[in-house]
Amino acid sequence: DVSSLAADSCGDRPTLEAMRQLMEHAGVYSHTRPGVWESIQDVAFVGAMLGAREGGRDVPNRLKRHFLTVRVSEPSADAMQQIFGPMIRAHFSPESGAPPDVLAASEKLTSMTVLLCQALKQKLVPTPTKFHYSFGLRDIARVLQGIFTCPVLEVLESEGVVASLWAHECLRVFADRLVDQADKTLFASVMHKALEDSFGKTRAERVLNQPAHFV
Repeated sequence: DVSSLAADSCGDRPTLEAMRQLMEHAGVYSHTRPGVWESIQDVAFVGAMLGAREGGRDVPNRLKRHFLTVRVSEPSADAMQQIFGPMIRAHFSPESGAPPDVLAASEKLTSMTVLLCQALKQKLVPTPTKFHYSFGLRDIARVLQGIFTCPVLEVLESEGVVASLWAHECLRVFADRLVDQADKTLFASVMHKALEDSFGKTRAERVLNQPAHFV
């Protein structure tokens, strides 16, 4: 991931410059024998990066010019709603016997998960030590897949249980990958806002202060 490399105090990224030199001159200077040039041949370079909209750092044009660039855009929030919305409605259908408040709460799950994922992508960008901080469509699918494994009639008896289940799955998919307390605190604030916007402040605080565990 060439976009995960942070700049040094001078604003440069020496690793990318070394890569560019290798591509342009087919070699590097020896690390153990100063002044000795070592040629490297028959090497194919394949790079990947996040776009600026996804929270990635841009790459110098002097390096990008050596690549054939192909951009694959992530589906929009409306597209993801169209993808996962029918699945939610099929699982929480009126025929399932779920109470009305559970059906109403289920309609919010897709948009909440999409907004949470997009916020994390902006605030928790990948770095060389946090290269796994890559959040996208697969994570949204994993959250909803976990919700689908929970029986509606036997477990999801109220709006509060639905909110708690969503928070539990988000913690499992997103928070378990975070490596320090500062990132976990940031995640908690983002999730609190998503819950508050959809279920109200009282419900959000109750879900976070009294977490439920699903097995």
